[in-house]
Amino acid sequence: MEGNCEALPFAESSFDAVTCAFGVRNFEHLEQSLCEMYRVTIQGGQIVILELSVPRNSLLRMGYTFWTHTFVPFVGSLVAHNREAYRYLPRSIVAMPQYEAFASLLRRVGYRNVSFTPLSGGIATLYKAIK
Repeated sequence: MEGNCEALPFAESSFDAVTCAFGVRNFEHLEQSLCEMYRVTIQGGQIVILELSVPRNSLLRMGYTFWTHTFVPFVGSLVAHNREAYRYLPRSIVAMPQYEAFASLLRRVGYRNVSFTPLSGGIATLYKAIK
């Protein structure tokens, strides 16, 4: 089903769990979209979000930055003939609120018991919360 994440076509408290993988960084209005996810989750239900992130470890972050900002766009231009699409990816990751900032946003829209777990050295992060 295709729909607008800022105005989900579901009744309030429709789902036990709401999930999103590698997508929230592309939401135009992130807080509004999270409010909608909250609205359609039942009381006591869970939200689970997996999103790309920037590693906190400085050595890993240096390699990651080179990889995502230089190597990935270069390979994207060779394989997909679309360098700009592969430049967008690292920019969207950096622009996304991460770690405590995203956890704080989840709390602001009403979620509780918010936690996050960096995965693969912080290249991705798993966020969980309860309504």
